[in-house]
This record gives sequence, C-alpha cells and structure tokens, in this order.
Amino acid sequence: MTSSDFYSMIRVSQSPWDFFRECVKTQDPARGTAAFPEYPYLLELMNSAETERFLLVPKSRQMLVTWTMVALFVWRALFRTPGLYLFLSRNERCAEELMERARFILNHLPPYMQPKLTTNSREEMALGKYGSRILSLPATPNGPRMYCPNAVF
Repeated sequence: MTSSDFYSMIRVSQSPWDFFRECVKTQDPARGTAAFPEYPYLLELMNSAETERFLLVPKSRQMLVTWTMVALFVWRALFRTPGLYLFLSRNERCAEELMERARFILNHLPPYMQPKLTTNSREEMALGKYGSRILSLPATPNGPRMYCPNAVF
C-alpha cells in the first residue's frame, strides 16, 4: 500500500459518501459496470440511513436505493463496528441477489481495500480480520430469529 492509498483509505473510512464516490462500482444491465452516481437524493438517503434508527423509503425501480444501502452496509462492515449486517428479502433468490451486489462492490474495490473473506457462501460473507459478517436471508417469520444484527436492510 502506498502512502496515497493509505490516506485514501483513511478518508473513505471516515465518510461513506466519499467511499461511494471514490470506490464503489455498480452494475447496470444496459451500461455494465459504472461508477456510483452522485445524485443528491442518494446523499440524502445515505445521511438519513446513518442518523435514523428506522427508515421507510418509498421508491421506484432503477433509483439505486438498493445499491446505496448495500454499499452502506459494506462500508459499515469494513470501517465501523465489527458485527453482523443483515439483508432480508422477500425470497431466497432475492436474498442471493443482495449478496451478489455486496460481492460485486467488494470485488471492485481497490486491491489494497479488498478484505480476505473467511466465509463466502450464497448467504454469508465473513470479512476476515475486520470481524464483520454480512448475511442475507429470505424474510420468513423465523429467518432472522437467532441473530442479533448491528443493522438490517
């Protein structure tokens, strides 16, 4: 890691928005891999998600709300309190899609920022020395019952 990489890592560890702008890539069906867009409503969403205990977001498709929340959970898992970050989705296929987005973000980070995964399955990733796990489950009545997550999306 160069000194420039080190200072970049310090900067993005302090600001999820800087992390999104500088490090996060998304995948668009039409455009392919793309830089995270700097839309003002996504900054507002990120700020609200960081300050509010509960957040209900009315949205339509293609607004990048899901990408934003997955990126925020990846940032938290890398740079905030080690713990469990939980995605809940309507069924198993959708839960796996959320994990694929988290994997995509991690795989497209600068090499010096990519964690070594100690668990990497369809439903769970453990971020090695960071001490965090990201888990994605279908939203069944008993699905998340035995877990005590730091955050849920």
